[in-house]
Amino acid sequence: MYRQFLMGPGQRLLAAGDLGPLLQDSADTVAAERALQECFKTLEELLRQAPGLAVWDLYAQPVDRHQQFASGPVAAEMVDRFTRPAPGGSPRYTAVWPVLVGWEHEVGDEHALELTAAASAMVDANLALAFQVTAGSLRRDVDLRIDDSWQQGGIWRAQALPVDAVVVDCDPLVPAGLGHLEHLRPDVAKSTDSSKPKQTDSVVRVEHLDEALLVVSVALSEADLSAGRLPLPDAVPSLLGKGPLTLEVHHSGELLDRDLARQHTQQEPGWLASVKWPNSFYPGIKLTVAAARSGRQLIVTTTLLPAPVQVRDALLAWCFDPVLLAEAWGLLDFPSLVDPGLPTQRPIGGGHRPPVSALEVLIVAALLRDGRIGTARSRSLDGQQLSAAMFGPDVVTPPLLWTVIHTCEDMTAAGLLTRTTVAHDGVLPEVFTWWPDTEEARKAQRAIVSNADTATRQLRHWRRPWERRLPEGHNATPAARARYARWRIEVDGPDADTELPEGHTFVRGHRRGEGHGPAWHQHLRR
Repeated sequence: MYRQFLMGPGQRLLAAGDLGPLLQDSADTVAAERALQECFKTLEELLRQAPGLAVWDLYAQPVDRHQQFASGPVAAEMVDRFTRPAPGGSPRYTAVWPVLVGWEHEVGDEHALELTAAASAMVDANLALAFQVTAGSLRRDVDLRIDDSWQQGGIWRAQALPVDAVVVDCDPLVPAGLGHLEHLRPDVAKSTDSSKPKQTDSVVRVEHLDEALLVVSVALSEADLSAGRLPLPDAVPSLLGKGPLTLEVHHSGELLDRDLARQHTQQEPGWLASVKWPNSFYPGIKLTVAAARSGRQLIVTTTLLPAPVQVRDALLAWCFDPVLLAEAWGLLDFPSLVDPGLPTQRPIGGGHRPPVSALEVLIVAALLRDGRIGTARSRSLDGQQLSAAMFGPDVVTPPLLWTVIHTCEDMTAAGLLTRTTVAHDGVLPEVFTWWPDTEEARKAQRAIVSNADTATRQLRHWRRPWERRLPEGHNATPAARARYARWRIEVDGPDADTELPEGHTFVRGHRRGEGHGPAWHQHLRR
């Protein structure tokens, strides 16, 4: 939101700051947007790596300052209150801000939560609760997790164990967004499934859950494969939209007929029914399934093994669960398998919508299916198009969009995609491109990376305008004072201070080696 402000109403602040002199062209909003993105990412990464800081979301607190709060009575009272489930062990939701306000009233300090003190107190409170989760200091048989990181300064969910299978494997410090759902549908809170599935059942695991996105991995049993079912944890259908659901099925390396690639399915307790699985599926085959919260489109994909595996007379090309396959086919001995599984999370920046590694195989699948064909048979889509292709255009919210974009950026850093930015009708979409494993594609990809490096080097050659100190006894010429006054008015408005400091002259911005060009602020479009 702050980046959008700086590119719009606050652009004069951008021009007057340290970033403005690095920008070369007033019409090049692409460069400005890209520069801002990199600045924010750099700041986030510095916060993450800086010693002596405790970081919550996009806020940081000195560790010694936080420890004073964490060892005090307010933190102890919060931990006691926030870790108590509701009667009967059902979930209880507690918001940080009202508790802090109550503490302010108790101590009678009317300034305790003013201005930045309010943000500081919320950071301290959430960090104290997060420590309880990560340090294993909770009450016995209690599950504590953040449910909403924004409303009321953070809302935490405490529930007696066991918890529903939907959240049992999810990071407790990633907002699950279950409170609103349980408020609307009280029956969901009662839905718990602590029973261990039989080995002959499909193996289902929630890989990621937040208030915008759900990602599930499924290893299909022979029974579910034969019956045309997609098993899901009991509470998952309640997280999806009402009405008929659509499955977008992608079978890696194989082109599916239209009736298989896009299917309509029905919700039944424990699974989605009336699914037509491809004939090349076999028991135990692993699927990755993703859907937007409250959406009605699910994207399903398989993952190719690094090399096919010969099992009896069958050549198996896709990742699978060997136990389920052995039980279905009556096998005793298996060749050793190299299962790439889901990508592991790479520690990077990415702001308040971090990348989700479980989305990577789905992003590649969506690019292959819906991407625009380009050089060397590459496939490209911008972030919004990609999100719409995966989840349907009606549910692409900003949190979901930025989750997809940040995951694509993470994939770009790992060399799985390339990224370009194209300005069109005032919009600055980042275009992400998948490349096939061919020599032609590798050459084209190297050329794109080289061009991006050239643009970055050009930015470094821009010399910002500055007020240069003159030798003792010298003063600026009237022309230099006039240029300085005109520059300050154009950048900061008619109320700007136009007086050039004594003993200084004004040097306009220019490219190094090309002399003084147009005033640098003219390279920024208002």
